[in-house]
Amino acid sequence: MTRAIIAGVILVLSLPAGAAASPFSTATFQGFDVYRSTIVTEAFLSSRYGSLIRDYVALRSGYARRARTMKARIESELKAYAGLAYAELYYGDYWTAADRVAYITFDLVDAVDAGVRIPFKAVPAGSVADPDGLLAAWGRYQELGKSLQLSAQLGLERPSCPAFYCSYGSATPELAAYERAFLARVPVVKKALLQVLSDDADPERRANAMYLLSYLTDGAEVVELAFKALSDPDAGVRTAALQVLADVTTYHKDLPIEPSRLYPVLDYPSTTDRSRALGVLIGLADNPKYQETLRRNPPPRILDLLKMRQPVIHDSAFAFLVLLSREGFGRLDHAGWEQWLANPPKKRK
Repeated sequence: MTRAIIAGVILVLSLPAGAAASPFSTATFQGFDVYRSTIVTEAFLSSRYGSLIRDYVALRSGYARRARTMKARIESELKAYAGLAYAELYYGDYWTAADRVAYITFDLVDAVDAGVRIPFKAVPAGSVADPDGLLAAWGRYQELGKSLQLSAQLGLERPSCPAFYCSYGSATPELAAYERAFLARVPVVKKALLQVLSDDADPERRANAMYLLSYLTDGAEVVELAFKALSDPDAGVRTAALQVLADVTTYHKDLPIEPSRLYPVLDYPSTTDRSRALGVLIGLADNPKYQETLRRNPPPRILDLLKMRQPVIHDSAFAFLVLLSREGFGRLDHAGWEQWLANPPKKRK
């Protein structure tokens, strides 16, 4: 059962947020969550924005510009109304051969919580030269990999590769040539890539630098660089860091990672932050080295995340709890999970 759960969660985490199956299809709206505000309640949002949210979901299929305008309007109104430090609508779109459903999460941060929940450094303003052309090469490598996947020349399963993060691997001679170049050149220009990651104003370049730094040979160094990048003000850079850490906890289980370092990320402002952090913790929960530590000190907000409707959060929290506990409590058995978390057994069953 647990392997099937993990497989499902990995699939959900790999789907791009808000991607539409077809411009002519319409997702069935299943409901919305609020995470998390003591000022703005679910009842208020339902009353004020209930019909608008449904319109927004419908507009996403074929009317993307109008949908973006509506989303920006709602977010702006919420910030003005409640003095929020952060307000964003996260749209999750999930489909199978049988149906397609959508969920909304209102990601909210009260001003009083901003210092803890938005602990990011200032937006960089620098312009750093592309170290040895590697950022451009990484972009070409990604485009080639996507093209090969779309043409069914690459499978969807994770490839093997020599880095601590793997996207497309080296299944073709062209991909293999890129990987050899990354392995050879990244260590040589490490200092320059670190400068890009720290100082460049372009968040995409910072994220790509993080991915490239996963080709360093010292896994412990890669882990520390990824944790440092979690303070980046851009969600895409933080996603890159969390994807690297997820690959480490899943495929490099010998590398030490302190689980509690991920716990603050479970309360970061965006759904993407929290879902990716749960992906890292799933890898740790599946590692016998960490299970007793995680039982003694479980993530403080894991039950709140389990109660979310948004599948990318709910399913990941459930997978984490099942892996950690080996218990058979259901997805909606909040009381059962709460009792287990309050008094977990010292030894794994």
